[in-house]
Parts: sequence; C-alpha cells; structure tokens
Amino acid sequence: MEKARRRNVLITVIRSVVVVVLLWLCVAVFVGDAGVDVVGAERVNVTVMSFNIYGGGAQRGVPLSRTVAAIRAVQPDIVGLQETRQEGPPPDYPPVGPWVTADLVLELKNAGSAYYAYNQEGNNSALWANTILSRYPIQLSDNGDVIHSPNNLGIRVRISDHVTVAVYNIHLASDPYQPYQVMRYTEPYLYTPQQAIQSAIDTRGNGTNLLLSDVTAFGKSDIAFVFGDFNEPSHRDWTAPAVRAGLQPWIVQWPTTLTMENAHSFSDLYRLGWPDVVSRPGFSWTSMPQTPVHYDRIDMMLGWARGQMEVTRAGIVGEKAPEADIVIRDFPSDHRAMFATVSISV
Repeated sequence: MEKARRRNVLITVIRSVVVVVLLWLCVAVFVGDAGVDVVGAERVNVTVMSFNIYGGGAQRGVPLSRTVAAIRAVQPDIVGLQETRQEGPPPDYPPVGPWVTADLVLELKNAGSAYYAYNQEGNNSALWANTILSRYPIQLSDNGDVIHSPNNLGIRVRISDHVTVAVYNIHLASDPYQPYQVMRYTEPYLYTPQQAIQSAIDTRGNGTNLLLSDVTAFGKSDIAFVFGDFNEPSHRDWTAPAVRAGLQPWIVQWPTTLTMENAHSFSDLYRLGWPDVVSRPGFSWTSMPQTPVHYDRIDMMLGWARGQMEVTRAGIVGEKAPEADIVIRDFPSDHRAMFATVSISV
C-alpha cells in the first residue's frame, strides 16, 4: 500500500515537471518567433522628428540657433533632417556649400541636447543633403565605419541592449509638383486623379524604388522609421472627408505613402495619432507666404514595429498657431517640422 502511494506521488511530481517544461518551451517559442531576445513584454517610448531645415535657416537669412530652438522644443530621440546644405542655382537647385551638421550638433550640445550625427552623403534620387541625428549610438562596423543601407538611405541605432531601430531618411524630387498641377497653378495641368498618380510615379518612382530596395536589403530590425521631405501628400489625406470639407479637390491615392504601407506595412505616424484629417489636416507646406498656394502635408514620419505600436503624441513645429502646435519665433524653414512620440511593445 505504501509503495503504491509513493509511486502515485512520484507520478504526480513527474507530470508537474513535464507541464512546467512544456510551458517554458511555449514561452521560448513565442518569444523567438517575435524576434525579441528577452522573455516577457517591454515597452519603449521614442520621440521622432522629420525636419527640412532649409540650409539650417540660411536660405531665409535666419541664424542656426532657430533650428536648434525648433529641435529642442520637441526633445526628439531620433531626427531625420533634409536640406542640411544650401540650395544652388536654378533650374536644378543642387546642394552647395558646407553641411551645417557639425555646427548644429555643437550648438545642440552647448544647449544641453547631445546627439550622434550621420551625414547621408551621395547623389541619388532619394537624397538631398540628408542627416540623421540620434540620442542613441549609431551602429558601427568593426572598422568604426557607420553601417548603412546600400543606397545610404538608412542606418541602425541601438536604443537598448536588445532593441535596434532601422532609421531611413529621404528627400524626393520636388518638380513637377502634382498638387499645384491639379490646382492649375503650374503647367502641365492634371485633369484626373489617375493623371496625378502617374505623374507622381514618374517624378518620384526612382527615389521610392531606392527606398524599397534599401528596406528589403537592410531590413527593419525591431523598429523602423522612415522620415523625409516626400514632396508628395499622403494617400491618408486626400480622402472623401477632406474633399467634402474643401481641404482637397480630389480623392487621390498618392503612391509613395501607399507603396510603403502596402509593401512594408509602414504606418503614417501623424495620421495614426490624428485619424481625423478634417480636424487635424497637419499642413507642413508651407510656413512662408506664397501666392498662389495650396497647403498640404508633404513631410512624413512612417513607422513599423514587430510589436504593438501606439502614437501617444503627434504635432507640428512652425511659425504660428493654429497651424503649429509648437511655435518658434523666426522659424527657419519653408517646411514645418513634424514630430511624434511612439510607444512600442518589443
């Protein structure tokens, strides 16, 4: 009788151990599939910013300190900057003169905001004197060189021991500018949404393809962001509600944001934070008086994550309210800056 009782106890213990081991294996398999190298959930909060700085304000005769003020007003962790050199002569307006990056980083540091910086040098249809700033270390090779994507559109930064972020930053072609063609401001005029889409593909397709190629080759790590002066609206903005409200003339599935959403599951962070395009159109173009003008959001922040991603704050930095959530005196650029805080489970 006693032997039978001990045998039953032993069987119960063995069954308990097997259950515990199986549960541990289930957790390990789940975590491995998610691409996370720790057991259990963790949330990271990252504030990002996209800002065409217009030569650091030099194009407007504004000191670099105003660009510093705009960045520090947001206190971003990662920033995609475009036009960190001045514009050359028409008709091509090539980048000329020195990069303002070193002076900008020094002024930011002296003001209490330290950043790593990477100038995306090169000449292709998705670059125009772009720079990435990061509070987090930029990933380097064994030789000490920055590891970047094949077309130099992206780098990686490590925000913790086990979370890496792929950061892409682009500047796409500005001309021809389809919204002005749709509005009959500039020729050749566009008469249908399909004409607008095709013209946008003809204008920026090469640059978009470089980005797609880089994301495919370089990857999205645990988190990925795309920043940039797209010079093209979001397909999330030219919608039926926007047309009914008189904000836009047509419904247009603008191809660049749509392609990034469909091909790589990127989300439009500003529109994720503010889904109602009528109450928060988020115009980033333009902060300067122009006649004629059609206001639009052409400066983008796209995001992707392995885990759940939530935008807890999104807004605009610019020259005046209500167009801007954060107002900077002597705003330095012709583009307003976009920012968002993202909470991500990893």
